[in-house]
Amino acid sequence: MTCCHDVRRKGTEMRKLWFILVFMQVCGIGWCQAQSPEDGPDKVVAECDGEVIRKIDLDVARPTLPAGATDEFIIEQLARNLLGQKKALQAGIDQEPDIKWRLWAIGMNAASRDLFERQIIAGINPSDEEVKKAYQERITNYVVPGSFSFRYIFGDTTECTSKEQVAEVRKKIDQAHQELLKPLGQNAAPPWIVAVTHFNEVAGKYSDVRGDPTRIAGPFTHKEPLQPVIKKMALSLVPGEMSEVFSTRYGYEIIRLETRIEDATTEFDTVKDTLRQEVLRSQQNQKAKDYIQKLKDDTSRYEIYEDRFAQILPGAHFEVPSTTAAIRVGRKLYPPGDIEDYLKNLYRKEWVRAREKKEAMNLAWQAFILPQLLHEEAEKAGYTREATEQARIRIEKASFLTNALLRKETERLAGELPKPTTDEIEDLYVLQSDKHRVAAQYQMTVITHPIDELKNRSSNPARNEFLYREGEKRLSDILASLIAGASPDQAVKATQSEKTPLNKDVRWISKGLEFQEETWSKLVSWPVGQWYSQPIRTEKGVVIVQVLDMAPERTKPLSEVRSQLERELKNSTTREIFSRQASQMLDEVRASLKMK
Repeated sequence: MTCCHDVRRKGTEMRKLWFILVFMQVCGIGWCQAQSPEDGPDKVVAECDGEVIRKIDLDVARPTLPAGATDEFIIEQLARNLLGQKKALQAGIDQEPDIKWRLWAIGMNAASRDLFERQIIAGINPSDEEVKKAYQERITNYVVPGSFSFRYIFGDTTECTSKEQVAEVRKKIDQAHQELLKPLGQNAAPPWIVAVTHFNEVAGKYSDVRGDPTRIAGPFTHKEPLQPVIKKMALSLVPGEMSEVFSTRYGYEIIRLETRIEDATTEFDTVKDTLRQEVLRSQQNQKAKDYIQKLKDDTSRYEIYEDRFAQILPGAHFEVPSTTAAIRVGRKLYPPGDIEDYLKNLYRKEWVRAREKKEAMNLAWQAFILPQLLHEEAEKAGYTREATEQARIRIEKASFLTNALLRKETERLAGELPKPTTDEIEDLYVLQSDKHRVAAQYQMTVITHPIDELKNRSSNPARNEFLYREGEKRLSDILASLIAGASPDQAVKATQSEKTPLNKDVRWISKGLEFQEETWSKLVSWPVGQWYSQPIRTEKGVVIVQVLDMAPERTKPLSEVRSQLERELKNSTTREIFSRQASQMLDEVRASLKMK
């Protein structure tokens, strides 16, 4: 009996010891000490006008301010916002509809990010099999297309008007080919491997290429829409090899292949880390969408009373009793006026455009109901009660109220100022004289052959050259008919069923815009009523133009820009007042701020 009693006694003592150890750990006694208030997040780092700033406020605010900001700078900004918030509350600014609802939204959005990151999408980790599956599904994304590039000697026949002229171009290119073959010996048989320096020398002598005749065309991908005859010839060569003379859509060519690279597929191991992140983001986004959809499907938690809601739609003209509710979230009922105020103040553009009931209800769900449901979920998880989140809300609200106060005060002071004087307006007008100068303008009929590929800034220059030539040839024929008396409208109308229909418009074009300087030097003296003699290249395609009228260069009179100058002076004064108010508030803070 004694032995059993001793065992029970020792067991009881062990349980007491275990309880004491746990108690010590929880309470921070002994070797498991809790963080001292002097060093922890609740440590007071500054006081200002009865308000305290704690270390946790400093830590939360730091990432929102410029990198390298000192503690002193951050504390001054926090103290200024606390002072501004105090003044804003005293002035009742927080009760104005736009301010009230933005403060409400700050509170509703609290901890939503934590909810998603720590609960909804937490723990998602794509498996190796999922990443490999994604690689196979996207395999075409990892194919590096093969490419080729070449130098070329070009004989242009687009402006030839007779067979004899075409024959002369062919003769010139044949001479170039013979000259290229000379270093290879008499009757040299293909493949013809020609030195690049020799090819460039002959190109400079014979080629009709605009710009640098020795430039390289490409690289082109194997699938690029190059002229088939050129692509076929290029891919029949090896790097360094020269082709025979061959005919193209625009004349005759000789090409020398520079590079050729076959298609290649990037290996899985090379992209797996990046792909894993893509799969992770995709899974996270899908998990978040599913979660939100689940909230939306649970209509027991909210309700939109459609008939009442429809009465506050933009454009609706109904007097809705303030006692009715348009939306219920949980047990909270929101009258129509509240919903309208919230959406008009925080989502004005979206609300004004939401003419249809379904569209407006969807906006109300996303902007008004969903934030509340997410807030409820964050509250259940305890995220909204965490010290860091509470500090973030305090800081965000104080900052918002301070800026609202400064804006209101700035508007009041600016409104009390007299309008800019005539002398001030005239001084600014003289100072900005260049700004008010208007270049000469020309009214023109413009017929355009659009080239959509020019929108791609990385498109190949040689490919662009071919497209330009195609447009020039097409518009040259149209231009000839217009000069002969054809109707511009009929000429354009006849192309509407073609692959690339022409466009026609009449507009004023300022000198120096749209066209090259060389073209403008001729257009400025071109007879009114006549079509310009040749097609013109632009950034959007090729055009032909007819000059209809001309307005000489001028400077806008003061009367024309007076209201604009008044606004500029007023805006400048407003910015100065805002900056001065903010500085004064900061000086007030510094006078009473006590660093700990």
